[in-house]
Amino acid sequence: MTGKKTVATLYWAMRYQLLDLLGVGRYFNINQLEVNPLVQNGLIMRTDNDQVQLTAAGKQAKEELIQEINGSDLSFALHTFQKIDLTNFKQRFQLLVQVLSERVHHVRQYYPINVDGTNKAFIKKYYRQIDRDQAGALLKDELNQFLSSLEFDRASLFAQELVGFNTNGLTMQQIAANLNQSLFKTALNDLINYAKLVSFMSQRDHSIVAPLLNGLSKHSVSTSAEETFTEYQQLRDLKQVEKRRKLRESTVLEHLLEVAIYTPLVGFPYRDFVSYDLENKIIRHLSGISVDDWDYQQLSDFLSNHLSFFQFRLLEIKRTKQDVK
Repeated sequence: MTGKKTVATLYWAMRYQLLDLLGVGRYFNINQLEVNPLVQNGLIMRTDNDQVQLTAAGKQAKEELIQEINGSDLSFALHTFQKIDLTNFKQRFQLLVQVLSERVHHVRQYYPINVDGTNKAFIKKYYRQIDRDQAGALLKDELNQFLSSLEFDRASLFAQELVGFNTNGLTMQQIAANLNQSLFKTALNDLINYAKLVSFMSQRDHSIVAPLLNGLSKHSVSTSAEETFTEYQQLRDLKQVEKRRKLRESTVLEHLLEVAIYTPLVGFPYRDFVSYDLENKIIRHLSGISVDDWDYQQLSDFLSNHLSFFQFRLLEIKRTKQDVK
């Protein structure tokens, strides 16, 4: 939820099809998921191996929420979140709305909303570049068209949060109360709104909002991991990659696992690391056991002596992409 990337986090997110949730907690200002209230409300239960899973009531609540907010809209928003820095885009957009709103009404002194210093500098520079006499009208026209494309509750949510001339804007809690819906549902709809705004403005010619996306593209695979994989594709020798990249062996292997997690099955050279014969031996040894329950420590001495943990994890990734349960 907080976006901290480790190979273990990425692997289990892939196993549970949750990669699109990576980092979304930061958008909602959730630094840690509170488990106990969910347990007390009977929505999740703890397992013997210190994990949690949805109860029947939890699954029903999840399905009801997805149905209420439209599952395809949520999937689109989460996918967009992994491609675009929506947190900073929202800050830039809301500050631009405030600045232009105050200018249209000839107000020079006001308290700007609290945004990151980098975004404040971006808007200050952008404001100097645009035709300020026309910008307010252009923004109003774009916003009216965008809001008309949204469902009523989402349009209301979007508008109520904005700050401008004689308008302070409401908090998520206040908006949720106004719309008579849960705070979490309101937050999800807010995420959907800004994902839709990105799509809407990106398709318009000469949009006054689209330039706010400059520099906000995100990449699933880290730059360092991409560089390591590129070197490996050229050299096909791990020792040479370590030397060329000046990295430890463990770091190189972690980079390759990260790339494997995000790369389609046919795009990663699994056979370079796990032979066909060794793969079959492992599969036979673990036959009947779900990939979720595979345990490197439980391999026989013979197999563990011929298979590193890197190879074991790589095989788990491959089996996941082959949709093996």
